[in-house]
Amino acid sequence: MSTEHSQVHIKLPNAPELVGAVVGAAEHLAQRVGFDAAAQADLCRLAEQACRNEVAALPAEDSTLDVTLEDFPDRVELTFEHETRAPAATAADYPLADRVEAEVRGSVSHLKLTKYAHARK
Repeated sequence: MSTEHSQVHIKLPNAPELVGAVVGAAEHLAQRVGFDAAAQADLCRLAEQACRNEVAALPAEDSTLDVTLEDFPDRVELTFEHETRAPAATAADYPLADRVEAEVRGSVSHLKLTKYAHARK
């Protein structure tokens, strides 16, 4: 388990086949934080689901999805930002997340999903 904070930035094109890059980064950060196997698997499923949903919400073929993954001593946060015409996500959209923060500002979707090392649910 690492005590250093780390951050990974990935800019994905409108290409669902590249979702694995985000899932791999999420898995790495979960290991750094010390997630148990079940929480790590949940985080990976959450990262994949969110990437697929957010890529599907991109408004054009040349749109991109900005993804930031951060680890903290007790959690991993996944942040997704992109241009959109869709409404903001809700907690019901991401039941594997321990916390969901979502809003659309102007035409930009901001989604932050938090998964704790020891789930509070």
